[in-house]
Amino acid sequence: IPVLASTEIHSSALKALATLGIGRASVRQLPAPGGVLDLTAFDNALTAIDGPVIVVANAGEVNTGAFDPIAAMADRCAIHQAGAWLHVDGAFGLFAAASPALAHLTVGVERAHSVAADGHKWLNVPYDSGFAFVRDHEPLRDSFLTGGAYLASGPEAGWDPLSHVPEMSRRFRGLAAWCALKAYGRAGYREMIERCAGNATQFATWVEATPGLEMMAPAPLIIVCFRLTAQGQDADATDALNREAVATLQSVGRAFVTGTVWNGRAAIRAAFDNWSTTPADVAVLQSAIADVMTRLTGCSDATY
Repeated sequence: IPVLASTEIHSSALKALATLGIGRASVRQLPAPGGVLDLTAFDNALTAIDGPVIVVANAGEVNTGAFDPIAAMADRCAIHQAGAWLHVDGAFGLFAAASPALAHLTVGVERAHSVAADGHKWLNVPYDSGFAFVRDHEPLRDSFLTGGAYLASGPEAGWDPLSHVPEMSRRFRGLAAWCALKAYGRAGYREMIERCAGNATQFATWVEATPGLEMMAPAPLIIVCFRLTAQGQDADATDALNREAVATLQSVGRAFVTGTVWNGRAAIRAAFDNWSTTPADVAVLQSAIADVMTRLTGCSDATY
């Protein structure tokens, strides 16, 4: 079965497709300028498929936080005669729906056939915590249901998670998520989500205003993709500079960022999804980057 997704499909989705036996080679990766799926390319690819298809949409792409046009993709999936299963990867972005200021980004997610997200990101519970929602639970149960004389799997046993997940046994992962939701509730998470987004905006604004830094993409959510630049350096030298900057920032230990590649060039990624991060912490990150810029490029124009 063919799978349509953007070039920014997460590696975990590719791994899941391989695990299921559908295969990585089944994925047709479509252009995503700025991290957002090109709808025209999607229309053309979907129209060319006569049979059923799986569609993977991003709600908070991992490098930039970009959202695919999920509502428009749902419209097209709904009229695909052979059937189109719309899956939304909401690992970063699903919780934006809890904020009135950010909920517009998630419009259309409610129309998906399945949605996956991580609890160890914005829910702020320990590794490993993930969950999925499905529109129709019967195919899920039919796939994973098993039985045996030694299993209390009869109707009187009530709901049993082993009938809905691949594992036969596992630790009580759901407890941490339940406790966190119970402790903070909708209002608490809304406040945290908006605080995290504010931290990202603060940092992105500083990057845009700082000589020697540039944004690699817009930052609509909590991920800022940026890089250092140095006058007179070619593209390869700039890539090397940014890889060295990431290594230096990590070794110094004042703040943590990760390296990535965006549009074929080395970049730096800062994600603001921790509940305890404050504007003062953002200032520490800015100071650390300014110091690294001075060390590696001699540029001392950054203020923080």
